[in-house]
Amino acid sequence: MKTTLKTEEAMMFALSLFLFHQLHYSWLWFWILFLTPDVGMLGYVINTRIGAISYNTFHHKGIAILIFVIGFYFSVM
Repeated sequence: MKTTLKTEEAMMFALSLFLFHQLHYSWLWFWILFLTPDVGMLGYVINTRIGAISYNTFHHKGIAILIFVIGFYFSVM
């Protein structure tokens, strides 16, 4: 199972590199956006409960996919 999860994450990273390459933006944006979910750690400044909630929310893949779909939808219109 551990190998499966690592393979899945590696494939998602490769897909994100490919898709970002198709957008023709500066690669600086890729690294800025790549590190954005770590902003969720700032919740730990308040306390551990809020930190855990904010960290897990920022790292949820469903939210990332939702943001992608919304962005794609509005860029087509």
